[in-house]
Amino acid sequence: MVHMRTFVLIGLLSQVAVVTPRTANQAIPKDWKTYRDVANGLSFRYPPDFRLSEPSIADSGIDGLLREVSLYAEGEYFSVLKVLVTDCKNRMAVCWDEASLRKTCDRLAPFPVGNRTAFQCVDYGRAACHWGAYVLLKGTMVRMISMATDRAASANTRSECANRLVPAMRAYPIEAMFSSFRFESPAA
Repeated sequence: MVHMRTFVLIGLLSQVAVVTPRTANQAIPKDWKTYRDVANGLSFRYPPDFRLSEPSIADSGIDGLLREVSLYAEGEYFSVLKVLVTDCKNRMAVCWDEASLRKTCDRLAPFPVGNRTAFQCVDYGRAACHWGAYVLLKGTMVRMISMATDRAASANTRSECANRLVPAMRAYPIEAMFSSFRFESPAA
């Protein structure tokens, strides 16, 4: 009977496997544009038909926010990727460390984002699940989210939602954009 329980537990665990973007060695097309944030030591590449938006951080209402960048595919209302850079030295800022992410996130897993390691995090709201990636740097946290995949992943259960959402982050061009990220700040 003990062996049967072990088999059932292994079967259940295999259905919630962690899937993360595979960002190593992604070829970046030559015609992609480059975004550079010199003040925060961050750069990445993105498709030429994407629209880049940098809303005023003063209007954001987010304490410690240093930069917000959103990328939109042609004709899309929801951003394909949003990048938020937060000053963790600001006492009012919400910054996570690895221990906090472990307590809060479902499907937590490290994966490469350019020249750093990010932590994949799936969390749940009232009507959807949300995918995020956190790069923890010395004094700074970079959070990447995708509203477009949040919308596509809505489902009846948390598990079903996460099962739809996480593989969507492996799609082109998101995975290639992740591989293009460069951070000049040291890791936390």
